[in-house]
Amino acid sequence: MHFALVETFDLDLMKKAPPTTLAGKKAKPNFIYRFVIYGQSNGKRVPTASNMTPQGDVNLTEATEKWAKARQEIAALLDPLPGPDAPAIRHPLFGLLTAADLIHLLSAHTRYHEIRFAVAKK
Repeated sequence: MHFALVETFDLDLMKKAPPTTLAGKKAKPNFIYRFVIYGQSNGKRVPTASNMTPQGDVNLTEATEKWAKARQEIAALLDPLPGPDAPAIRHPLFGLLTAADLIHLLSAHTRYHEIRFAVAKK
């Protein structure tokens, strides 16, 4: 459910300020973005916001469906953009990100959990 919560948060930001409304603006990820990307890509512990932590019982099927739906909706918002360097999301922590920046963030987040899961299994 954590992935669904995180990506639904990003999706909601994109719905408030659709990527097409950011055309002409210069994307500039800030130092927090770079810190998080580096940390997550290397499996370093990164603090989790409390609103990104699932509460109560989590149903794996429901979590998977919500995550897939968020991914589909994000893709639909990115699809009309002219390219990966187009501004895509105004993030309150990371600044104005391009589509490529957002995808890199989502990928680093997934990689972080892959690394942390492998460590936890040992």
